[in-house]
Amino acid sequence: MVADLLVRERRGSVRLAPADQPLIDAALRESADGAADRLWHAYENAGFLSRIRAFGMTGASFTSHAYWGAMTCSADDLSNLMDYVLNRLPDRDRDEIVDDLQHVSPVQHWGVWGAGSHNQPGTKERRGQHQRDLDCQYRRLRWPERALHHGGHEPPRRRGRLPAGANTLTQVAAILFQGRQIPAPDVSATP
Repeated sequence: MVADLLVRERRGSVRLAPADQPLIDAALRESADGAADRLWHAYENAGFLSRIRAFGMTGASFTSHAYWGAMTCSADDLSNLMDYVLNRLPDRDRDEIVDDLQHVSPVQHWGVWGAGSHNQPGTKERRGQHQRDLDCQYRRLRWPERALHHGGHEPPRRRGRLPAGANTLTQVAAILFQGRQIPAPDVSATP
């Protein structure tokens, strides 16, 4: 949603208010559903699906109604979105998103954060061999996303899988990048 808003603002089809920046930060840094809801209701609509196809999210769909929380997409869709943000967004917009993702709240430090802070998870600014190696490792990590990926509202009996899935992704990243397992991350849902 943030990539869509930034693209549309640059094209002049929406005008984000100064009060929207803290909502963007909260949505990205904390996965704050309330902040994402406010952005959605202020700027988004059913046309969202056709706009995100430009990001490579060709498999995304709404599960019930036009709402960001009632969507499903594939790991390939998410990978295409990441490639779009990192390689095709204007530098200022890319840097804003990457900065937020590099400074997520502690309960969001799982998955690629297992690579260790020395690898600067989320960064894409260096284009040397080291970054190409990280890109290659990321692509190898994509398959576990399917274990956590879901759209819409997950049935309550399945919600307990988030901590286990988050730990699995974190440990895979830690083993690939640090050569060892690390303590399990402390993950919790954000309202």
